[in-house]
Amino acid sequence: MKMLNKPKRQNQHRPGSADVQFVRASITRACGLRPNLDLLDDDELAEMRALVTEIRASGAAEGVERSDPAALDDVDKLRAWELLVSKSSGKQPSYFDGERERAAAAAADAARARKPSKHPLRVEAGTIQIPAAVLRGVQDGGLPALHLLLIVVVVSAIQNRAPLHSRMRIEGDAVVVPSAEGLLATLDPDGNIRGVASALRDLADAGVLIVERHGDVRISLGDILKGSLP
Repeated sequence: MKMLNKPKRQNQHRPGSADVQFVRASITRACGLRPNLDLLDDDELAEMRALVTEIRASGAAEGVERSDPAALDDVDKLRAWELLVSKSSGKQPSYFDGERERAAAAAADAARARKPSKHPLRVEAGTIQIPAAVLRGVQDGGLPALHLLLIVVVVSAIQNRAPLHSRMRIEGDAVVVPSAEGLLATLDPDGNIRGVASALRDLADAGVLIVERHGDVRISLGDILKGSLP
């Protein structure tokens, strides 16, 4: 006798929608996808829930609820998370590989866009040549605006062997001013710029400038700048 087709029995222990709501929320926070967990079978859903639970628990000691799968402790678990998220989101198994490739390509494009191009060197009187190390510092976010301004002022005066204002003088390869704040002097007549002395200390500590105090303040180029100038 031909057997009747019987519907598949659902696992009685499959978590209900309320029990896995935190799984959906965690996945969306982690990667922006909005999974349909009904696309997973019972075993897959249980595994997905266990992985998300492990990710969340990894931040318990710091009092935070994590969702980043990087918190998983091995590559196999991370790969399982990616495959289950891809399936539940209607994506190809290679979805996250493709995302990484796109991110790497975008980073490479950004790096190329930020790479300085060669250009003619201007040599007329008054020209200022800023070393490449300064540009890299600005691009990397490690050179604040005030520090950049102080470097430009010092390099401008030393390269052209000409003071920028009446309170500055040039002695050999150094700029001499009566005080740290005097470096800007008439360049900041209203005194809007604060923290010049602190910024000079930062630049001296980093080896960008050499700052000597013997009554007046004597400022010369440190090895980082001196080595990158002709």
